[in-house]
Amino acid sequence: MASFDDAVARVLEREGGYVDHPADRGGPTNFGICQRDFPAEDIARLTVGRACELYRQHYWHPLFDRIVHQPVANKLFDLCVWFGAPKGIRLAQVALHHQDATVDIDGVMGPQTLQALNLSPVLPLLRELRFRAAQHVTALALADKTQVAFLDGWLRRACW
Repeated sequence: MASFDDAVARVLEREGGYVDHPADRGGPTNFGICQRDFPAEDIARLTVGRACELYRQHYWHPLFDRIVHQPVANKLFDLCVWFGAPKGIRLAQVALHHQDATVDIDGVMGPQTLQALNLSPVLPLLRELRFRAAQHVTALALADKTQVAFLDGWLRRACW
């Protein structure tokens, strides 16, 4: 079964520390936690421990513990952190749908989505999740030219 500790360690690896890029619509960010989503947090002084608490509370769905393959849980968790939980789950559901799984594309992590994640062949599913993430960030950059500066990094992250 999937481990939150493993998934959050991988996200923290990619998120890094404090950043306050003027084009970042989330505002100041630390360990991937942005001011826009957590206005009551002191982002500049955020600790890794507090970031992990926020990740577990807001992005690690209880059913993620029941995902059989850790790489799938890692990628799904990353998508939820990156795009918000409903959008991350919806991208996974689209990926599953394109693998002929019968799932509702509703952004809700339920037993149907969990079963499809666990029954889907891991490598093809991961390729599809990466493709869907790359497609999404490309669309974001095309829709808002101020975000093009982030596209190279976004595409690297989509592909891990």
